[in-house]
Amino acid sequence: MSFSSGTNRIQHQLIDLQNEIDKLHADLEFYEQKIRIISHELEYKEEKLSTINRRLAALRRLRSDRERGPNEN
Repeated sequence: MSFSSGTNRIQHQLIDLQNEIDKLHADLEFYEQKIRIISHELEYKEEKLSTINRRLAALRRLRSDRERGPNEN
């Protein structure tokens, strides 16, 4: 193997390795964005659940107050 062909082989390996690194960076960026989207959706759903739970608790209190009657406060 001549010096030139050895150098070419090493250059191709470096290019392949750089391509792999670039792909990994792109994958990382994609999954970080996906995590941000999922986190935002999770926060939204948790807030929605919290609102529903507060409404449900208010309805239960209202029903309980009605069942006790007006003179049992």
